[in-house]
Amino acid sequence: MTKLLYMEDFDVTSCEAKVVKTEDFNDKQVVVLDQTCFYAKGGGQDFDQGRIKSGDNIFKVEGVFFIDGEVKHIGEYESGSFSAGDSTTCEVDKERRALNTRIHSGGHTIDMAMRGLGWSWTPGKGAHYPDMAFVEYSGEFNGEQKQKYISDLQAKIDELVTKGSTNTLKFMTPEEMKETGATVPDNLPKGKPSRVVFYDDFAVPCGGTHVKDIKEISKINITNIKRKNGSIRVSYKLI
Repeated sequence: MTKLLYMEDFDVTSCEAKVVKTEDFNDKQVVVLDQTCFYAKGGGQDFDQGRIKSGDNIFKVEGVFFIDGEVKHIGEYESGSFSAGDSTTCEVDKERRALNTRIHSGGHTIDMAMRGLGWSWTPGKGAHYPDMAFVEYSGEFNGEQKQKYISDLQAKIDELVTKGSTNTLKFMTPEEMKETGATVPDNLPKGKPSRVVFYDDFAVPCGGTHVKDIKEISKINITNIKRKNGSIRVSYKLI
């Protein structure tokens, strides 16, 4: 099992780690560490990139994936190579992490705004990428009220972001999560710690990276709300 340091710390973008093993993957190389600060792609959020260094040996991380309890850092050596047992320093691309974190947290801020409005839409899947960001919901949707949905949601989001939040992390079982009133996914990732992120008192069962205060997100702009493939899709972008 790879220890996921980003699950315990909002801001971790560097760490020390030991090489567990190295592998080949097509024309790329794979490095597995005993612990990592690199976020592995999942939950609609993209992976981190950056570098892993051991002395003069440097590995460029181009993709990160969580597979059967292990985090696979995929990329190529810029110099030298690693062997099992080597001590390394991990350095995440901070700018990329910050952007992905803000977009991802924007999706949860939309959820929080809906609760504040009293909407009974149940969140489903989402995508939180610079070129495509949306959250999907199940519930009743009146297409003739589309512009009112957008304006009401936008106003509530602006209110929340202006106010800000105090976000905290807590590890708990799925049963404990339900007691918080959170919507708990049926497919919580196996092999990962079971964690809730609280945006003030709004509970979010999630293994992604999050801002500590939604003021950090800046401006969330709702670009569209529509019915798509049986779900209600709320599209957004950061300004």
